[in-house]
Amino acid sequence: MKNLKISDNTMKMCLNCVLIILIVLTRSVSFNDSILNIDETEWIYCLKKMISNPIPTTGFDANTSGPIAIYLLYPLYLISEKLYLSDLRIYGLIFLLIPFFLFIKKKLFESITYSSIYFTFLIMLNKDFLAYNTEWVIIPFLFILEHLSSTHKSFYTKSIYILIILVLPLIKFQAILFSVFFYIDLFLKDYKNNKNKELLKTSYITTILIAITFSILFYNVNIMEFKHYYIDRNMFYSKFMQWGKSNRDIFYIFRQQLSNLFFLQIIATIITTILLMKKFGIKIITTFNREYILTIITLITIYIPKTNFTHYYQFLFFSLTILLAKKIIILADYSKKNQIKISIIFLIVLVGLGVNNAINPFTNKDKNTSFNNSKHLEKIKKNSNVFILGCIEAEPLYYRLRNKINFKHISAHTYFLKSFSEINRGKYYKKELNRVINTLNSDIDFIIDPEGIIGILNENKINKIISRKYQKKDAFMKGFIYEKKE
Repeated sequence: MKNLKISDNTMKMCLNCVLIILIVLTRSVSFNDSILNIDETEWIYCLKKMISNPIPTTGFDANTSGPIAIYLLYPLYLISEKLYLSDLRIYGLIFLLIPFFLFIKKKLFESITYSSIYFTFLIMLNKDFLAYNTEWVIIPFLFILEHLSSTHKSFYTKSIYILIILVLPLIKFQAILFSVFFYIDLFLKDYKNNKNKELLKTSYITTILIAITFSILFYNVNIMEFKHYYIDRNMFYSKFMQWGKSNRDIFYIFRQQLSNLFFLQIIATIITTILLMKKFGIKIITTFNREYILTIITLITIYIPKTNFTHYYQFLFFSLTILLAKKIIILADYSKKNQIKISIIFLIVLVGLGVNNAINPFTNKDKNTSFNNSKHLEKIKKNSNVFILGCIEAEPLYYRLRNKINFKHISAHTYFLKSFSEINRGKYYKKELNRVINTLNSDIDFIIDPEGIIGILNENKINKIISRKYQKKDAFMKGFIYEKKE
């Protein structure tokens, strides 16, 4: 037994397996069918739409997440056709665990450091961190880009690197700054090394991949429609969300969210910085220029939309892990005393997270929806064509009825129709209105309006179609259920 030696790879594998098991056990509290975030029900809705018609803007709307994000969820449908929210979270967790397999490729201490820090983010019992969203897919891609940026780039690895850069904004619009950063980083490294051949190779690969990607994406897709339903909607989305708030209010909320969510990690970053400066002086800060730029880009990415949605802050899982890990590695290389200090800091962070999870336990509270207010919905015939207007109430209703109704008609996400009507009934409003009118004129069996959108809009074109083709069958607190006339 004395001669028994455990290889570094075995130790790395064992540690990462233990951490992954602990993460799964910690997050298993969310493996249920409760609606934690309305966005989750929209993911299921868009996936059903994509399966019915895989062409963007015609079959489904991208909204703030790009069309490729929906295609990445297709394997979930193959595993579970009923598409429960618990299945969505378990499937999404696979993406979040991918970085651990990248960390295994590092040296032993580096692997332990990266895995341990990333682990602290994934055991946070925050409702919006436990609810699936696009960040879960973006995070592993960012770690892959960071990993590839430090390796020798063969034609194959460089192609993967550039492809991910191109794909990121098509997964989530807000990821565009990350794509810009990593592409400039690649270009500058080639330029600084006076590698004209590499610059030509980069340009060549980029041109080919752009041509292939956009040829596939825009096959049978109207480019102007795509611009409206993806770019224009995203640009105006932040305007909708900041109504009634000053820039000062928005920044205060941003700062408060940041400190509440990542207080322990931020304190750990400050302490390690102080320790580094005591030894190396203030000049050590320049050693982490790249990591600080990545962190700043992350903060800008979170802040620019001015929505302050909690799930956006998950982007910091990536940049803070890298920043803190690199500082700890330099400190640990300096002396054994620092290794002890680092161990104490890490234990404090773990204990703090444990106390926070105990003080603020996660509770499963299903979102109330108008589904419970109308027994008529239970009588809808299977495979009926149903159009639900609205957003906050509409998306949960689609989820409740997802295995009972057809998803053949155009998307019913009318949040933008209502919002554009309140800002200016100009060209954007008309685009959204035409989509709804085309849907109402199609073969629809039931129109469900739990938020009273029809009454709020009071749009003559919609009112005429409703009175001609449909009749009221039941009522919600705000709106009505209409059934097609015989």
